[in-house]
Amino acid sequence: MYYRRTLNFCEENSSTSYLCNSYLAPITDKGKCFASVDHYLAYHKAMLAGDKRLADIMLMTESVDLVKSFGRNIINHDESKWERIHFKTLRRAIYLKFIQNPDLMRKFSLTRGKRLVYANVKDSFYGNGTSPESFIMDAEDNEGFNILGYVLMDVRNDLFDE
Repeated sequence: MYYRRTLNFCEENSSTSYLCNSYLAPITDKGKCFASVDHYLAYHKAMLAGDKRLADIMLMTESVDLVKSFGRNIINHDESKWERIHFKTLRRAIYLKFIQNPDLMRKFSLTRGKRLVYANVKDSFYGNGTSPESFIMDAEDNEGFNILGYVLMDVRNDLFDE
């Protein structure tokens, strides 16, 4: 799909931060409550590695930074296993975030027709590897993959029949 307009989003911008994985928006799945998409991902990453104790700690931790730190230090983490379920897990978390939080769903609906780009100079996987100020309109000229932006657009297509 071709988008005529682009919406750069990042944690530092209060009007777009709700699109970020770190945004605190409760997600409930299979009886468990997660404070954010980052919590959801880290929990599932720990469970995949068989570290139920750490996964349970993540459920009780509100700090996104602490949960991210735990997620980077999971014992017995197997990256090849995680890669097989990572995108499906991310997509489910984002989908649940919006269908379970009506105010966010309304805001998300306003992004229709826009290319979503996670502008994060420190993250060239989820983001485009640039700051919002240095973002280049031609995606091929940016440094990162913008995975979060693409998954958000995919979920948005399903939710709003784009």
